[in-house]
Amino acid sequence: MTIVPNEVERVRYFVRGLTFSIGFYVFREAREWASVQSTVSTTKEAELIVLEEFRETKRDRSSGKFFGASSRSRG
Repeated sequence: MTIVPNEVERVRYFVRGLTFSIGFYVFREAREWASVQSTVSTTKEAELIVLEEFRETKRDRSSGKFFGASSRSRG
């Protein structure tokens, strides 16, 4: 299967429209010969990776112990 220049331009346009965090993963994987369908599949995988990283970061922050003072006044 030969990719026509139109297909290459579609891939480039698609990747340019992604958010930075997702585009970072996709750009590394997308090559000049990548089809739109394979780029979309890579994007779906990247979305899952970014979402999982976000959840882990959020979980790490919320599972830590709180060492600060209470915001309620004591008295």
